[in-house]
Formats: sequence, structure tokens, C-alpha cells
Amino acid sequence: MTNKWISIPLISVLVLGLIASGYFLWQQTNALEIAHADITDLETNNATLEESVNTLENNIDTLEENVSTLETQVLESETIVSNLEEALVLANNETQKLQADVSTQRNINTSLTEELKTIKSPRNFESTQELADWLYEDDTDTLYADEDMEVVAYILMIRAMRDGYLLPAITWLDEYSYYTTNSTIIGDELYYIIAWEDEYYFITYVDPIPTAALSID
Repeated sequence: MTNKWISIPLISVLVLGLIASGYFLWQQTNALEIAHADITDLETNNATLEESVNTLENNIDTLEENVSTLETQVLESETIVSNLEEALVLANNETQKLQADVSTQRNINTSLTEELKTIKSPRNFESTQELADWLYEDDTDTLYADEDMEVVAYILMIRAMRDGYLLPAITWLDEYSYYTTNSTIIGDELYYIIAWEDEYYFITYVDPIPTAALSID
């Protein structure tokens, strides 16, 4: 009887131990299942992250390619701009040169216009002093010293006309020869000029004529 009462508590302790062990095992099993689920989730998240990382890396590669392309385009644009700037500088220089040429040509045209007016309306010398001063400045006698006197006389006539003066060449004849000089009328006095000597001589009095016999107007 005594052994029976001893066995009952022992069995009860064993049952309680089994129950406790079962409960503990159940808890560990649940914990293991949760851990497996967490690992599965982490693996899934890791795969997703890897895909995201790959996508980002691909995007970075694409962006780097785009940046490289843009840098190349920028360099090309800078080269084009530099070339255009050089072309603009050359064009400005050419424009300035052309403007200077135009200005020079206008001055030449103005000068030629004045010279043409002078040539179209030559006049007699107003005084012997004016004649003497012009002959002094003129170098026909030295520049054409080797030419015949007739040629020098006509050259002097042309050069006088270019300066706006009447100094016609006249050929004088006598019984045995001829010679050519220039002449001018100053007031009522007729003079002849020896072109190769730059000398002038009074010939005779004449009826006075206007200084400018024919006006350009």
C-alpha cells in the first residue's frame, strides 16, 4: 500500500515533466518556424534589394554614359563656339578693313571730283607772281630734261591743266625753223613760257579776257 502511494506522486511528476517538456518543445518549434519565416522574408528582401541594386547600377551606368555623351557634346559645342568667335573676329577685322577702304575710296573720289572740276574749268594765271610760283613748284623741266622741247611743252600744258591752269602749247614758225613754247594771258599781257627753262617772257599787250574763259557751270 505504501509503495502504491509513492508511485502516484512519481508518476504525477513525470507527467508534469513531460507536459513541461512538450510545451517547451512546442515553443521552440514555433520559434524555429518563426525564425525560418524571418529567414525566408530576409532572403526575399535580399533578392529584392539585389534587384534594386542591379537596377541602380544599370541606371548609374546609363547616367555615366549620358554624362560622357553630354561632355562630348559640350566639348564639340565649345569648339564650334570657339570657331565661330574666331570667324566673328576675322569678319569684324574684314569689316573694319572694308570700312577703311570705303572711307579711303570716298576720300579719293572726293579728291578726284575736285580735280575733275579743276580740269574741266582751267583758268589763266591771275598774276605773274602766281605763274612764277607755279613754275617754281613744277618739276617738268628737270623730270623731262631728256625729252624734245615740243614734248616738254605739251607735258607742261597737261600738268598745268591738271592743276587748273591754262598754259597752251604754241608752235612758232619762221623762215628756217619752228619751235614750241607755252603761252598765257594775264590781264591784258601775253607771255610765252620756255618749258625746259621754267622762264616766262612778255610778248605784247592784248585785249583782256576773263581769267576763267569758260565756267564749269
